[in-house]
Amino acid sequence: MRATRRTFVGGAVASAGLGVAAPAIALARVLRYGDVSPLPMSWPLYIADRKGFFRDEGLTVETVYTNSNPAVAQQTVAGSFDLGATTYESAVRAIVGEAPLRIHASLMRAFPYMVMSSPEIKSVADMRGKTVSLPLVKSLITVFWNRWLVENGMKVTDVDQIYDPATPNRFAALKSKSVHAAVLSQPFDWVAMSEGFNKLLDLGARVRDYGFTAFVARPDWAASHGGELRGFLRAVSRAVPYLDDPAHREECAEILMGPTKMSRENALRSWDYYVGELRPFDKSLDLPARQLELLVGTLIEMGDFKRDGDYRPERFVDPSFLPV
Repeated sequence: MRATRRTFVGGAVASAGLGVAAPAIALARVLRYGDVSPLPMSWPLYIADRKGFFRDEGLTVETVYTNSNPAVAQQTVAGSFDLGATTYESAVRAIVGEAPLRIHASLMRAFPYMVMSSPEIKSVADMRGKTVSLPLVKSLITVFWNRWLVENGMKVTDVDQIYDPATPNRFAALKSKSVHAAVLSQPFDWVAMSEGFNKLLDLGARVRDYGFTAFVARPDWAASHGGELRGFLRAVSRAVPYLDDPAHREECAEILMGPTKMSRENALRSWDYYVGELRPFDKSLDLPARQLELLVGTLIEMGDFKRDGDYRPERFVDPSFLPV
């Protein structure tokens, strides 16, 4: 799988293109960071970069995109990354599988996905005999979709399911009419709306008790690099209220446009959705115990975990590096 790289080097000096780095940057500690792809889900990191919050912590953050949440967890365990952002689900599955990994902070507490459908699909009943494109066979998103069908009087087997982990591929399938509905994140859902597709289901509004993504690291790395980890989390924490401030709407939209290549219209629309409706980020970066409990319970319900397993929170979460 091809990975792409981006370096966060402390914002203002680097982005201004001044060439010679200031002493604080020259001496910065490099943190190898793994992420899935450049999307609004990592918005606080883009702000921490541009506004110099990483620089203030003496950090240079080098980011590699893997295009896969499980790959972030795997490569963090393997030592390719010092720190990574992956779904709670991927992290918990890895830890139950005895991988040396711990969740140190939350990133997103809400699912930024919508199910978009063809123009002729107006309701859940219209999906009978049709096809939906979902990320994975075994994923929370598939569970939420199936629950929604049943709650609305449908059977799971009434709708054909196909799977693709890449949002651009699911969007392409929807546009080509290979499927009748697809799970999309921003900005693909905004583009779909502008092209006449319908918003069939807003998972962000429906699923409020499950966390989505988290920062993970190996216990040995965290123990020997506590300063870097704390500094990274402080910088991200500073970025959350900056993003939430309406006075920064235009600036934050412009910051998002860089890594994501979004149009200005879609970046502003994303700010309105994230700040006004979804509210996925929290300055504390802590992981509510209820979210871990619900996730483990759902994975047991799916038959993926044993009921008598060791699911103590301390097995999964080490909050000792969170900003005070």
